[in-house]
Amino acid sequence: MKKIRSIYIYLLVGILAGCQSGDGGGGGETADQLVKDGWGAFISRDYKTAVSKFNQAITMNGALVDAYNGAGWSYAKLDSLNSSVTKFDTGLLRDSVNTEINAGLGIVQNALKAYQSSIQYTRSVLQQNPSWIFSRDNTINSSDLQVLLAEDFYAISSYDSSLAHIRILNSSFNADVSTFAGQKSLSQEIEVLRALYGS
Repeated sequence: MKKIRSIYIYLLVGILAGCQSGDGGGGGETADQLVKDGWGAFISRDYKTAVSKFNQAITMNGALVDAYNGAGWSYAKLDSLNSSVTKFDTGLLRDSVNTEINAGLGIVQNALKAYQSSIQYTRSVLQQNPSWIFSRDNTINSSDLQVLLAEDFYAISSYDSSLAHIRILNSSFNADVSTFAGQKSLSQEIEVLRALYGS
């Protein structure tokens, strides 16, 4: 009987000690730590884990803008575009000038063929920071956004504006975009630059 009682006491002490070290979250992770872990998974291209971590962080602390930012980018990488837009939009409600969220929205809206929205979000980033670089992946930067705008404007038949953004990246390129041949040449140049800079 004494032996059984000792086992119960030992188990109870162990459970209490576990609870005290847990910080109230699953496995002791705080919302900030979950965001950090989410970006770690994102950088490792484990986007499903990243989404899970960011969403857990949002559940714990709905004011963390970077959790919405991370979830938006991770959903975009998983091609879950509507979920990406939802997370980005919610993040913008908390920080309307966040360049990473606006850039993400510009890219996703382009993928959804919502070209006017893509233009709006992408322009806002370049107006704030013409040399913008995504802090979590420096291969995504202002050059990608210039190509994105060129594609957006081309899609809505605003060929002069499209050409202007192409010439920021390749000043030697020119085409008479009032002609079909010029428009075709512009389209081909967009494809070339997408291969070089496309996000």
